[in-house]
Amino acid sequence: MKVPPLCRAGAALAWIAIACTAVVHAQGLQNAVVGRIVDSSGAVLPGVTVTVTNVGTGVERTVQTGSAGDYVAPSLVAGNYSVRAEIPGFKAEVRRGVVVRTDASTRVDFTLEIGGQQEVVEVTARAADTILRTEDASLGSVLGESQIDALPVKNRNFMALAQIVPGATESQVGNQNTLGRAQPLNLSVHGQRHFDNNIRIDGVSIIAGFVNASTFIPSLESLKEVSVQTGQYSAAYGMYSGAQVDRT
Repeated sequence: MKVPPLCRAGAALAWIAIACTAVVHAQGLQNAVVGRIVDSSGAVLPGVTVTVTNVGTGVERTVQTGSAGDYVAPSLVAGNYSVRAEIPGFKAEVRRGVVVRTDASTRVDFTLEIGGQQEVVEVTARAADTILRTEDASLGSVLGESQIDALPVKNRNFMALAQIVPGATESQVGNQNTLGRAQPLNLSVHGQRHFDNNIRIDGVSIIAGFVNASTFIPSLESLKEVSVQTGQYSAAYGMYSGAQVDRT
């Protein structure tokens, strides 16, 4: 049976929409707070309400633990957070000083004590909890605001910051981006070509497809963090075998 041209065009558009949706779903902030909540005997607690609050903005994200006592608060902006866990029959607990870094999951586990919900236990996160990366095996570094402000940066190009990460170096100079300006610095990690890097801002790729360079160079004052992953990153960062550079 001959398929009418209009039907073929509609099918083609449908496939394009599906492909675009897949790409969009693959993007987004990978920053999250995860954890498991148990009682004093070690038994998991399902149905616990967990409120994750950005201290700087006051924005809250509320989730609940599942049947295994686990919770995930995904797609968070990098920054300083407080995490509150509460359920009837147990004392509420608040964890302060929780740092969410770019491209990383921060683990915050709770052990709730029996008591009234109006009783609140407050805990300040330890330094080790904010530094150690325990949720994945990815390699790389995160540069914060203090480092961005204090370090001398060649040509005021954020890619110069990425070159201080172990395994990174400056590669061939002179790529042209889509605005017709030269990309002053290029990045190579562990011998990979600079064409193999992915550059994202707030979770969205800004790679110019024809030259694989950033479509623009932001001012250093606009950056909160620069994350550079050089290897063993998760499947969420597919398509590129080089560095995964994220700016927030």
